Amino acid sequence: MIDAFLHPVSEFVTAGVEAGFAVREMGEWRADGDERPRLLSIRFGAGPGEAGP
Repeated sequence: MIDAFLHPVSEFVTAGVEAGFAVREMGEWRADGDERPRLLSIRFGAGPGEAGP
């Protein structure tokens, strides 16, 4: 059994922003029939005013 921990999305976003990054893209994936997402992806990039892709 692998331990899993639920965290609000805001915790991940806030941690990235506080580290100087900006959110570039977010996605949620669900299996057919799922009400809640099974997977969340967050792509961070350079913060505002910084060079980055």
